[in-house]
Amino acid sequence: MTNQKTGEPVLLSIKDGVAILTLNNASQRNSVNAPMAAALNQRLDEVEAARATLKGLLLVAEGEHFCVGGDIRYFEALLGQPEAMRSGLGALISDLNRAVARIDALPFPVIALVQGAAAGAGLSLALASDIVIATDDARFVMAYSGLGATPDGGGSWSLPRRVGQQLALYMYLFNDPLDAEQARAAGLVAKVVSRSALQETTQTLAQRLAQGSRPAQNAGKALIRRGMQTSLESALQNEKSQFLELATQSDFDEGVKAFGQKRPPHFTL
Repeated sequence: MTNQKTGEPVLLSIKDGVAILTLNNASQRNSVNAPMAAALNQRLDEVEAARATLKGLLLVAEGEHFCVGGDIRYFEALLGQPEAMRSGLGALISDLNRAVARIDALPFPVIALVQGAAAGAGLSLALASDIVIATDDARFVMAYSGLGATPDGGGSWSLPRRVGQQLALYMYLFNDPLDAEQARAAGLVAKVVSRSALQETTQTLAQRLAQGSRPAQNAGKALIRRGMQTSLESALQNEKSQFLELATQSDFDEGVKAFGQKRPPHFTL
């Protein structure tokens, strides 16, 4: 499945069981406005319709920047109109929040690949993923307090879970950006790659997800998430139950045989 119409603010392609969502408003630095938020939810409708066949989702962006946050021009147009500001921004934030919640709820791995700026709502979108890969020119900034605003898109929930409460509050209060290596050291980013390697990295990650075992990848994500919110005793039991369930499936059979034969596995589920 491919959705690549020129001018659409969000694109979707699906190949070999891996979906790629692309923010596609590079001329506006992929800022979040009503069309962008609506299009993101429309593409997520398509992702959810295909979820039983998917092994992963990559969230990427066209242009120099991943996403610079909310559309300041839209905010400016609503200044001095309290009711229009409340209703307009309320609808926009609701759509953004819905998209973030839907990304977070996907059962398969979600990886964001961030170049340039991930600011405000753009940072929240990146943090909705399970894993963030950053280019060496990436920078991450809250941005909200500079506007006299507070986070949206789940930023106040997701950022402290990645970097801790102290650094999250510092980033909010003072808007000091984290560069790619600082973000990696803080736990916000899993890996840093060169800007020139962004496309190759995207393709490699898509291929590796496609070659993996869907049941194992999904179950591993679920276990790690649940493990952060449960006791060791519960985690041990959950691991045992899940391992035994997967051990009866064909992918486990193939994985064990491939390991013994010193060859890559060819999973079919």
